[in-house]
Amino acid sequence: MPRKRKGPKREASEGGEAAQQPPPPIAGPSAAAAVSSAPPNMPRNSSVDSTSSAINTNKRTRFLAEAEEDRLGKHVGLQRWIESVGHGRGAAVCIGGHLLQTSNSNDAFTIELSCIQPNDPSHHSNFSVTFHGELARRVSEPLLLLHRLGPPAVVYLSGFAAEIYPASASTSLPRAIFNQEKAVLKVSPQPPSTDPTAPTSAIWIEQLAIPPAFAPTTRTATTLPARTVSAPSATHQAIASSSAAPPRPSAIPQPHPEPSPPSQLSDWFSTPAPTDHQAAQPNALAATASSSSLTAPLQPLQSATSIVKSEPNAAPSSSTPSPRPGRAMSRQASAAAAPAPPPQPPQPRRNAPNVKPRRMGNCLYTPMSMLRDGERASIIGVVVAAGDPRRSSSGTRDLSIKITIADASCISGTGYAKELARSITVMLFAQQAERIPQNLAPGHIIAVRSVQIQMFSNKPQAVGKSVANWCWATYNPVSGDVRASSSFPLASHSPPECSADEMEHFRDMANWFSELQGVDANIVTRSSRPTLKLQDVGENTFFDTVVEVLKVYTHTLAPDLYVTDYTNHTLFFRGNDKYLRVESDIPYPDDSDGWGHVFQISLWDSHATIAEGLQTGDIIRIQNVRPKLNPRGLLTGGLGSSTDNGIKIRTLKPTDEARVDLEKRRALFMETLATAEEEAFADRAERDHQRASQQAQGASQQDQTAEHNSNTVQDATEAAQGTVAPANNVDTTALHTAPHSAAAAVQTSSTNFSGPPVPARTIVQASPASSTQPPFPTPAQRQLRAAQQASPSKAGPGTSTPLGTSSHANSNLAAQDDLSLVETPDLKPNMLMGPPGAAVEERRPLIKCNAPASIPLTALADLPATSLCPGMFKVKARIISTNPAKVEQWGRAECKACKRLLPLDQRFCIKCGDEEGESLSYCFRFALMLEEVDAEFVARKQQHKTQGGSASEMSVKKTAIPLLFHGRMAEVLLPCVDAKALYNGERSSIKTLKRFHNRLLHPHEYGKDPEQVLAVYSYPSQESGRTVRRFAALKELNCLYNPLDLL
Repeated sequence: MPRKRKGPKREASEGGEAAQQPPPPIAGPSAAAAVSSAPPNMPRNSSVDSTSSAINTNKRTRFLAEAEEDRLGKHVGLQRWIESVGHGRGAAVCIGGHLLQTSNSNDAFTIELSCIQPNDPSHHSNFSVTFHGELARRVSEPLLLLHRLGPPAVVYLSGFAAEIYPASASTSLPRAIFNQEKAVLKVSPQPPSTDPTAPTSAIWIEQLAIPPAFAPTTRTATTLPARTVSAPSATHQAIASSSAAPPRPSAIPQPHPEPSPPSQLSDWFSTPAPTDHQAAQPNALAATASSSSLTAPLQPLQSATSIVKSEPNAAPSSSTPSPRPGRAMSRQASAAAAPAPPPQPPQPRRNAPNVKPRRMGNCLYTPMSMLRDGERASIIGVVVAAGDPRRSSSGTRDLSIKITIADASCISGTGYAKELARSITVMLFAQQAERIPQNLAPGHIIAVRSVQIQMFSNKPQAVGKSVANWCWATYNPVSGDVRASSSFPLASHSPPECSADEMEHFRDMANWFSELQGVDANIVTRSSRPTLKLQDVGENTFFDTVVEVLKVYTHTLAPDLYVTDYTNHTLFFRGNDKYLRVESDIPYPDDSDGWGHVFQISLWDSHATIAEGLQTGDIIRIQNVRPKLNPRGLLTGGLGSSTDNGIKIRTLKPTDEARVDLEKRRALFMETLATAEEEAFADRAERDHQRASQQAQGASQQDQTAEHNSNTVQDATEAAQGTVAPANNVDTTALHTAPHSAAAAVQTSSTNFSGPPVPARTIVQASPASSTQPPFPTPAQRQLRAAQQASPSKAGPGTSTPLGTSSHANSNLAAQDDLSLVETPDLKPNMLMGPPGAAVEERRPLIKCNAPASIPLTALADLPATSLCPGMFKVKARIISTNPAKVEQWGRAECKACKRLLPLDQRFCIKCGDEEGESLSYCFRFALMLEEVDAEFVARKQQHKTQGGSASEMSVKKTAIPLLFHGRMAEVLLPCVDAKALYNGERSSIKTLKRFHNRLLHPHEYGKDPEQVLAVYSYPSQESGRTVRRFAALKELNCLYNPLDLL
């Protein structure tokens, strides 16, 4: 008869004979023998199963690239992942899922994932993961950030270092716990894609070693919950207990545990052993029995297949134990008996310095991630930032320097996501400057020996006290120079030397840091191209420069960057200066195009993508810029090509020397523009004032000329009538001709120059009595004015030669008195002499004193010694300085409630709590330093010489007294300035006061008299327990001679 066809055996979860309930937990000392890891009863694979498994394996959806699976492990379903972790192969697999919810506490971070099944993406299983210690913080921060950017975040989690716990009454979901500060996961804001090559943004978290400085308190094996995988069948339980968990040799304790570097595969694929395996060893019975009195552990995992739904189409895991435990036990016994091969040291890599403690130059150097609080250590690191040495103002007055360094153990991330996650601050103190390292720059390498490690703000800090015996050595990767302190070994050589191992480590660290930044090693401090200012660039000459971003235009294929360093160039387009956003006009050397201050740079290829990240006002360093001529013959720049490596644009820190120089140049540029604007405004105001004065003088001269002409005509008419009346026998023809000859004589005698005859009617019509006076002077009036200006006679216009008198009658008298008739100028001490014919103006002071004559004029040197206090005086002095020196601080705020003048750094009265400033009033408060004039000083010196001799004369010095202007007395002096506007920083008020300040301290440059007469009031003041004499401006008696002096 035909043989009965046997069907495939089913697993325990599918029912049948094997589907038996696991035995209940065994309490008491016998629990150590029963708790073990046993392999599940695996069915025999038929040909149908094999074919189905092969087909389904080829159809597995890939969500990760091969490189990512090399780091995380193969992407599998949740059941497969739990099985692999249970069998100690968690680093070979990973799971992926969407983030559903999070829970954050002080020392733990829990997430709930909706895991994706690679063979069936539509099927999801929920799973809980908990991270403890420092790892919780490292995972929570980037995960929550990405989840906010694009929820839900996707997490791919490797089984490396995971511990599995089944679902229980308190937790309805299976969960994994990471207790050992080790984990590998990828966090991404993009949903899973079936195209592994699609570009994504992700954050990698790989922590393969425990930094001792940040490690939590170590837990004992007895306090950790047990983790087991029970066998589905009781028949293989005894055999599995002896084969699945072979005894492990006890590890020899090491004084300093050394974590392996991330490059070693032993750390990558070593899943930690279950903590309950120690209970299966004979020497662990006592410990396990004694642990029964502790808190009951979590419920152990009963079966890997009973947690979630099984994967019927999944291929058998390669990590499943052999179905023949006998052979497995024999193989393990032979493997245990065979001597272990000696460990192969990792191959050194030039650009990845070893992160283990290393002995170099008879000194053990410790990585920064292994520094512990309270120990004395030696470290080597690359300088990230360094300050200047400075001496403390109190205490021991030690010199100190603050240096921030990092090494390869401070790195986080992999690939292009590598960055420095932490750094160490080194504080060195010394009495002598020779013990402090000098001229440190980012990129230099420094080795410090025997420094004390202290915790500051929960971070380790290296401190070298002045009394301690620490030493240092520095290495410049650009020049190759080595400097060291006098106590450093081999520092006595010339030049100083370090050991061969230390020098090799220096070079390795310099190359590693340069590759981390994406630049060459010598770019950190020096470039092969010249670093130029924009005023020095030329066509087709590649250069580096430090500039400020003024405008970023990103609406084209190649974004345009408009930058400046506040220098001009003959071939820069002048129209781009509009991006400087200055209020005043920029003076250019000539009228042709060019001489601009803004340089246009076009960004190409990889640099075009970072243009949107630049902002107006950023100060950046640009490398490898190529200037070229555009079709208009002006210079523009280009940056970026397909062969460029790395980014050539970097933002400078506020402490960078190049940035500080640029900010100083910007301040000088703005100050120059403000000065030019003030001078142009002052010149324009002076021209307008002169034009108005000339017009007023011209109008007065016209009135005087018209009045003179009218008087002349009247005198001539009266003289003609008096001559004709007595002459009765004169011919009628003579009577008719007399008026005409008289008018001709008047014209000749009054004008004294040859020209066309002017009728008398014209002169009369031009007189003020005429109602039809023209708005402009007539030609006759202009001729009369020119004759008056050219005449040397002192006789007035009304003293003309009478009619009927010969012009040569008094020739002899004129010849005698011709010198007395010459007009001589009335010279005054303060009068400015000009060229002949120019208007002579008296040199006047800036401030006018309106004090009455009853107030005496007192010498400045006599004021401190006078007995009249309080008293009123007039003094003559020279102004040499002001306090405050900056006019922006002349405006002050005063609290009307408490009658208190607010300090300069307070914007409201703190004592009254008036944050709205309702009780504030604003006023001027400043002082002028007065110095006695030369005449008084010379007279005082002569008096001392007469009384005490030459020795007394040498001891005499000029007297200087401060004069206070406050309140109303200052408002009278500055009538066009508002105190509140000045206090709030209004630009026009500041400019006006700056012009007044310049005229006050430099009067000779503006044609002013430097000697001022001021009304002064002396008053007593209590200062520091004694009475002193102070001086202030007297009431409202000091004002400006001309308010235009503020313009």
